Amino acid sequence: MIFNKYFYFAFLLLFLASCKSGVKVISEPSDPTQPEILDETSISSSSLTLEMPTSQLPSGTSPVVKLQVRGTKKGDVVKVFTDINCTELVSSVTSQSDDVYLLMENLPIGKHFFFFQVLKNRKKTSCLGGNVFYIRGTKPQPPRSSSSIFSNSNLGSVRNPSFTFFDVNSGDRVSLFFDSLCTNFAGSAISLGTSVRVTSSVLIPGSYTFFSQLTNQFGSSICSPEGISYRYVPNPLPPIGLSIISPSSHLGTVSTPIIKATGVMKGEVVRIFSDSACKFEVGSQVSDSSTVSVILRPLPVGNYKFYANSSNIMGTSACSTVSVPFQLGSLPVSPSHLQRIYPTSIQGFISRPEILVSGVRKGDLVKLYRNLNCTEFVGEKISAGETVSVILNPLVPGTHDIYATSSNDFGISPCSKVSVRYTYLTSYPPVTPLELNSFYRA
Repeated sequence: MIFNKYFYFAFLLLFLASCKSGVKVISEPSDPTQPEILDETSISSSSLTLEMPTSQLPSGTSPVVKLQVRGTKKGDVVKVFTDINCTELVSSVTSQSDDVYLLMENLPIGKHFFFFQVLKNRKKTSCLGGNVFYIRGTKPQPPRSSSSIFSNSNLGSVRNPSFTFFDVNSGDRVSLFFDSLCTNFAGSAISLGTSVRVTSSVLIPGSYTFFSQLTNQFGSSICSPEGISYRYVPNPLPPIGLSIISPSSHLGTVSTPIIKATGVMKGEVVRIFSDSACKFEVGSQVSDSSTVSVILRPLPVGNYKFYANSSNIMGTSACSTVSVPFQLGSLPVSPSHLQRIYPTSIQGFISRPEILVSGVRKGDLVKLYRNLNCTEFVGEKISAGETVSVILNPLVPGTHDIYATSSNDFGISPCSKVSVRYTYLTSYPPVTPLELNSFYRA
């Protein structure tokens, strides 16, 4: 009975020793040539860290990686493997201090996980690690691009065009630039697959050449050697303002008036029309700024209302909603003939004779004067045709040479070169006996 108590006590001590914290107990190898398991109290999988590059950036293009194993003692042999069974040895070093650094060289392209073992006095740890990795890649190449997705050509009216790039990987960032050095940023996008669409910033009208660059975890590519050409030409819009600059008013005798159009684009062709449907063109001009002056072709006399549109390589705008009126007329001509119609004789007792004026136009205001400078006004009337009869204001007795002018909205004619004479008498002349005798004989 006493023997059983001692046996039980010895078994309990052995069990407690095997459960001691931090110790991994593995039965003694059957082969006495194999090393025993080393105490792992101060060494665990977290003892392995990535030193170069840092663990925050476990990727790069370098084939060299620097690892650190903490918790070793001087003389410990540290071996690093790339497999979970610790059979594919890539580096081995003997520690000279509490920590040891190992250099991995000539790592191939790909993702590498690292495992390690510590050996001392024919004892070793289990295969630890697996939480440290390094991805070695190559510096990316510029992405392969297409033309603008909004057009089959390099010409478009979209002010922020998009371009499609191929042969990329998910997570790659493709950036657009306005220059071949890839310094003047124009836009970027992150790929979600093997292609990505990048939209540029808002453009102003003009010609552009875009260059691209790809950035991923291994760095940035060179700027693309070839650019993507794009010419931004907005769809034309009708002018927003029309005005007459010659003549200075909406009435004139100039048959080729000048119309100013505003709200156009440089390089657009601005056309002026005499109808609201923009069918009857009367003049055109290429704009060199946001305004343009258009000299119209010779017009016949009449009333007009001018409209406009603009056109460029992208097409033609609608007809403008704004318009400008213009009345084209002609200066009146001086009357060509004057004659008495009442009385018909050159003299008489009528103080308000009636004069017929010829060579005028319908609507002209015809004025009569009793001097050749046309300053002493004696009567007027608006003509209903090419002739007009004017009854003069009361004249003073005496002989009068009557001249005339004609006027309209566009001016006044010179004083006529022709005239008609009339003598206004206040009493009959004395009669001689001879004249009386002849009268009675008749």
